[in-house]
Amino acid sequence: MSIENSYLIINEEETKLNYLNVVYNITIRYEEEADNYLISIEARKDDEIVNYTYETVMNHEDLERLHTDSSLLRLYDTTEKIYYFILDAIKEEKLSIKKITKSNLILIITSKFLGFSEPHTMEIILKKKECDIHDTVKLLCNKINKLTKENKLLKFKLKHKIFKDENEINFIKDRLCQVKGYNNNKRVNLKLRFRLSENGSRIIDFHNICDDIPNNLVLIKTTEGERFGGFTTLAWTSCNANKKDDNVFCFSLTNCKIYNIIKGYDAIGDFSDCGPTFLNNMFYIGSRYNSLTYGNCSKTTRSNYLGERTTYEINNNKQFFIVIEFEFYEVIYE
Repeated sequence: MSIENSYLIINEEETKLNYLNVVYNITIRYEEEADNYLISIEARKDDEIVNYTYETVMNHEDLERLHTDSSLLRLYDTTEKIYYFILDAIKEEKLSIKKITKSNLILIITSKFLGFSEPHTMEIILKKKECDIHDTVKLLCNKINKLTKENKLLKFKLKHKIFKDENEINFIKDRLCQVKGYNNNKRVNLKLRFRLSENGSRIIDFHNICDDIPNNLVLIKTTEGERFGGFTTLAWTSCNANKKDDNVFCFSLTNCKIYNIIKGYDAIGDFSDCGPTFLNNMFYIGSRYNSLTYGNCSKTTRSNYLGERTTYEINNNKQFFIVIEFEFYEVIYE
């Protein structure tokens, strides 16, 4: 909760409504002032710096009048219930802008009751308010904050081709911090060593760049939009053998799910003619036409990883896939 304009804001929600091909940003707040509960609604043109807004603040008496005038509110006897009724109307797309005049913006909620042929409506009138210097400063600050967030997201997307946001990186880092032998480390950094779109798809180039690097993470994005990968503490060495590593885990970024290795089982296949291979029934890339773009979830009746409920689950239950992007990270513990 936060304090704004001497009100205690208990809850705040935003939505966008279209009126005559103009988008309006609607903000609805549930507030408290001196033990009085209020509902405030504000409307303004979306993404525009204007010198006016439409507002209303409804106290108990205002809501009592609405309660008397509208059959829609007969089941809602408190300010809080009416507030969440309006939010439900937003979610169910029953709230719209009925009309905009020189001085008012009229919102309307339209709903049907079982047994009634005609819909019931409720109107909420927002009055036009000319912005003072404080309103303008607030609007500019909100615009700057929005642009800052958009700029941060744009920079993230330019840097990362598979991770969608910081939450996905933190999801993986949290699991990396649990790796035995490194669980006392407070920080984990990911250093990009190889990217298919920059370094090419040849398997030999992957091994030349990425072999002999322990603690590594691979990420894959398929042409169908699936995103998954795996981690091992072992270095890839092109020794043409299966290896055990009880610290290995695979993951799906698409489904935000971790698959831990069953201890004592083969974890990776370290082969010179393949890219990273996670055994069994998880995935490997390469081995065909010397290209990292070919992918396969190896078919087997037994998985070496915990958590699989269906065959090829990590790739949305499909055995084969085409790699559109592949990344190899060195995991650095500090």
